[in-house]
Amino acid sequence: MKPGEPTSKKQWAVQRRFARLRIDLNVTVHYRERTEQSTKYAHGTDMSLGGLSIYLPADLAPDTEMELEFKLPPENQSVRLKARVRNKNMYRYGLEWFGLTDVQRHDLREACEYLEKQKPA
Repeated sequence: MKPGEPTSKKQWAVQRRFARLRIDLNVTVHYRERTEQSTKYAHGTDMSLGGLSIYLPADLAPDTEMELEFKLPPENQSVRLKARVRNKNMYRYGLEWFGLTDVQRHDLREACEYLEKQKPA
């Protein structure tokens, strides 16, 4: 060990408020691009009670607000939820839900509970 070098390295772990759950979703994304309304199609890969990770062929800035349409498992119930961009890596966007109603929050919780049960042991 060199002088001045720490005796141990701090272990960093990402602490998430909500567990990420794998999902395979077709998502329709509605957002405002400059002055026009745009609609694009995306692929959802991870979902939680806090948000959704999608692949979207677009160049969106952080905090861009959008509405997402997709079908929640297990009953393929169509939903339209509001989300905003929290982070981006190329075409992968980390989105956070906002403005959810109690019914939407309940439906998301049921979907997440279903997905949790589907995880391999």
